[in-house]
Amino acid sequence: MLWYDPTVPAEPPDKLPLSAYFPDLGLVTARTSWDDNAVSLSFKASPGGGHSAWETSHWLWAERGWETLNAGHHHPDANTFVLNGHGSPLVVEDGYANEKLTSNHNVVLVDGTGYAGDGRYHVYRDLPESHLARVYDVQTEQGWVHAVGEVAAMYPPELGVVRATRQILFSPTGSLLVIDDLAAESERTWTWLLHSDQPTIALSDGRFVVRNGSGALVLSTFQQGIIRPDHTVVRANPTASTPSLTVGRTLHTLRRELGPVRSARFVSLLLPGSALEKTPDDAAHLSPDLVSWTHDGWDFQVQLDIQEMTIVDAVARSDATVRRIRPTTGRRLP
Repeated sequence: MLWYDPTVPAEPPDKLPLSAYFPDLGLVTARTSWDDNAVSLSFKASPGGGHSAWETSHWLWAERGWETLNAGHHHPDANTFVLNGHGSPLVVEDGYANEKLTSNHNVVLVDGTGYAGDGRYHVYRDLPESHLARVYDVQTEQGWVHAVGEVAAMYPPELGVVRATRQILFSPTGSLLVIDDLAAESERTWTWLLHSDQPTIALSDGRFVVRNGSGALVLSTFQQGIIRPDHTVVRANPTASTPSLTVGRTLHTLRRELGPVRSARFVSLLLPGSALEKTPDDAAHLSPDLVSWTHDGWDFQVQLDIQEMTIVDAVARSDATVRRIRPTTGRRLP
């Protein structure tokens, strides 16, 4: 390496924090530890290039006529997440792609349609400043990580989407609760996407499991609607001058559809574990105001406010140990 200094002693990452929030990019990261079998999460919601670049470029265009935004490498991926665990990618995305599609990410489509600008190389070019995605109510406490993303303004205006809120709650063991609340001015079909490197297998109890290398993921969906496995082909070429260099990658995609309805809610519980162990029995339950489950020797209970559609309290118990978080989702995005 150019700047390698052999006199500097190596330091393990153990003292580094397990979670971080980068407001400009709307990026939240979390992990259970720095061990090889740790579970790690990345969640993001922001406009192209991040808030500073987005706002500054629109100001420069309005005031001076300068076109300065260069977000050609940014994807239509607001409100997406990726999950790794036990040494393997468990929830993945497209990586490099020439045609940038919302459907290549772990998000929600509306009538099969992604975000405005979908399918272009520069998906954010010429879009209005109001085309915003934002993360808010980020909170970390006792190994819990909570965040909310709002992306209603990212969809084409003709769809009339007025609410597209995703709450994520990452637990001390790496279990992940994802709640999507959606609404439009008229009835729409809502499609929830989850991509993985290996096929999603349906279990007899209604859950789904993905095994990839040394890691595995169990998904509970808690609801009716159309659920079907599919696949997504991603194509990329590092240079347009040589079409023969085009390569492809196939993602295994789980699709869940609700509608046509004006409003919809997807509740999803993701439990990572070792692919070498037996799939645990189903111990997850959903009532109108409570989600409960067990994972890695811990018992979890998450209280929901069904009027505000928010998480208000989450408790993890293992023997005499209790870890709790009370998210501040009572306030709404300005």
